Amino acid sequence: MKGGAPINNKFVAVGESNVSIGKPEEFPSFAWDNSYGHLDVTVPAFEAQQYLTTNREFLDFVKDSGYNNRRYWSDEGWKWRCSRKACHPTFWICTKGCKSGCEGDLECYSHCSQAAGAVEGLFRYRAMFDVIAMPWDWPAETNYHEAHAYCAWLGSDCRLMTEAEFIAIRDAERVPTTETEFDVIFRRNVAEQFNLNIAYSSSTPVDFYPKSSSGFHDTMGNVWQWTEDHFNGLPGAKFDYLYHDFSAPYYDGWHNSILGGSWISTGDSASSFYRGWFRRHFFQHMGFRVVRSANKPPVRLLSTQVYQPQKGFIDTEHQLPSFPNVLKVKSPTPEFALESDENIRLQLQWDFGHNTLPKKTLIDAINGYQTEQITSPTGKPKDGNLTAVTSFWADVSGVLANATSHIQRCEHRALVIGSGTGRMAMQAAKHYSNVLGIHPVSRSVEISELLQQGKMLTGPAVDNVPLDGLVLPQKQFPSILFKQFLWVP
Repeated sequence: MKGGAPINNKFVAVGESNVSIGKPEEFPSFAWDNSYGHLDVTVPAFEAQQYLTTNREFLDFVKDSGYNNRRYWSDEGWKWRCSRKACHPTFWICTKGCKSGCEGDLECYSHCSQAAGAVEGLFRYRAMFDVIAMPWDWPAETNYHEAHAYCAWLGSDCRLMTEAEFIAIRDAERVPTTETEFDVIFRRNVAEQFNLNIAYSSSTPVDFYPKSSSGFHDTMGNVWQWTEDHFNGLPGAKFDYLYHDFSAPYYDGWHNSILGGSWISTGDSASSFYRGWFRRHFFQHMGFRVVRSANKPPVRLLSTQVYQPQKGFIDTEHQLPSFPNVLKVKSPTPEFALESDENIRLQLQWDFGHNTLPKKTLIDAINGYQTEQITSPTGKPKDGNLTAVTSFWADVSGVLANATSHIQRCEHRALVIGSGTGRMAMQAAKHYSNVLGIHPVSRSVEISELLQQGKMLTGPAVDNVPLDGLVLPQKQFPSILFKQFLWVP
């Protein structure tokens, strides 16, 4: 099917502007921690299409073999496209038997067949509950990789928005205030302006709602809008002490910011202040708007390397498109700093070293953090050098033995909070029938599991961590379960 007549999705000029990102602390409504903080940005002049990219526009990319042309895709995007064998957006249905590309039971699943309602030569659309005729004037739902490839195909100067450009389109020169009317979810006529709060239980045509004063449609709602920026905290933001891992694990360079909410967004997620995120291969309720400019704005990318279990440190930046203007920022997530070779070496030396530790302790090595004086289980304070490690572990063993001496071993379970590289849990396993060790650092948990199984740690180093001077366990500890747990309120 050729699709309906393409909508005239012209570019609209946006002058240089100053925008403020972040929800004021005094604003009288709830928000998660990632919405707070404050960032002022000067946005260079740019042009943006007045509508979100439609299914009809995206059809031209599909017909032009865009999914088969490597030069349109980033390294990460091409890897995804090949693994999924993708040849059109996931919610499009054809008759070619396209496989899901997922692992496991879904590896050979296909919704692209006549049995799913597809008709030869036609694309149909898989909506929330039904397969329907393709709504060509609805926004195309794609992941970040598909959206980026489309922009590269459309023109060398075309790209996705930055977060600051999204704010410039939506709010122009408006500065966030504590007046509730600033947030769209408090406006009485929100249903007349934006497709939010499940107003229609589906997307709507991109020209269905009126354009804003700046000339753009769907500046909120319909579908989430991909940005080029990595998801990251704003300056001055603090993690929620009751829900540390609402956003902290995702400040990792593997998630991009999504903004504006979708038709199914309600409550806080439909707020003007909400800053969403997803992995770049995710696509449900995700769309995009194409922009271009002579002066490229700064794209905020994370410079912190994050350890991936069983893979090591992976640099996400080189797998993404090249940006001429990059603002590198550090992840605010403290656990990521603990993944370093130096901190793992200190943790191993504390757990299994038979010599004295260096003056710089593991906790002191974390930038911006301090610790109280460390005390052994017997009450004897340890000095700043954390000396006499073997004496400490003898104290631990004695305390555990005394605690369990009056009961049967099989009746007891132990929880070790902050299990490090496993020594404390292994000591507990000598006295308790089941032990759960939790720790915020994935790399420490991974090493603990290897040691628990009697594996590892042969040779001079593990992931560049020297093993000299360590006395490692020579037995297995099957009664221990190690888990990563990022926060304890």
